[in-house]
Amino acid sequence: MNRELSDYGFGTSPVTSLLALFPGGWIIVPPFVTWWTFFGRLGGAEERAGIADGVRRAIGYSLYLIALFLLPFELVYAQQHLNRLWETVRA
Repeated sequence: MNRELSDYGFGTSPVTSLLALFPGGWIIVPPFVTWWTFFGRLGGAEERAGIADGVRRAIGYSLYLIALFLLPFELVYAQQHLNRLWETVRA
């Protein structure tokens, strides 16, 4: 997801986000920052594409926090918005 957004012009290095998750998760803070900034980049990309009802950063981040204990719903939420972004850009 981060690579796709980087290819579209949002974000610099998907490797940085990956390193923040693994092994950055041992430090505890980097994964939280990574997901917060990811949803911000996704929202910016959707805004550039002219999608009026884009991703909501707070909802995506809340789903990430829930995923710490349950299922990873934030991945489904993010993927739906990425798919809609690419369909809009392609059209």
